[in-house]
Amino acid sequence: MLSIGRTASYAVSALSRLAELDQDWVLLPDLVAATDAPAPYLSKILNNLARAGLIRAKRGYKGGYALVRPAGNLSVREIIEAVEGPDSLCECLLGREFCTDERACPAHEFWKTERARIRELLESLTLESVARFELRRKPLPVIFRPGSAPGPGTPQTSPRSTRGNGRRGDNPLSLKKKRKVGRPRKKKVDSHVGTNRKGRRPGRARP
Repeated sequence: MLSIGRTASYAVSALSRLAELDQDWVLLPDLVAATDAPAPYLSKILNNLARAGLIRAKRGYKGGYALVRPAGNLSVREIIEAVEGPDSLCECLLGREFCTDERACPAHEFWKTERARIRELLESLTLESVARFELRRKPLPVIFRPGSAPGPGTPQTSPRSTRGNGRRGDNPLSLKKKRKVGRPRKKKVDSHVGTNRKGRRPGRARP
């Protein structure tokens, strides 16, 4: 019940992905695959983070998104407030519209103290610690770039079996000669069988 909103969660997950990859520029599809967020919605979130000065955005073929500061110098509270505003935590635990020190609800004093503690915790929590947690929770997916060689730890795929199809690299001893499939051959008929001396076939005798 008491947790950050979906927008803030997407923002933290996307920036955590930037910290995991540690690349100059990361494309939007890579961040969408890591966060499971709709691409248009995540694009708006990233634009808000760029306007807040937390990330850089670059358009074009070699563009993408990148962190402005190291992940260890970026707090989770900054990320949440960049997309949801400074008053992201509700002012009243019971959801009352008017709840102040002068007109306090039964949970006002308790929530006022806990809200301050949560803000302090989010301020001390860095993006680097979130990225380390994500790496321990699941393996880092390998992103292939056009023309890039696979790095260490990249799973090697075994070549497809081409036995019997005559492709290059096969063992010639294991290949069997294929028979050509075509029209059946016609049987040769001896032209001299059943013919007379002049080479003509005998016809029926006239009555």
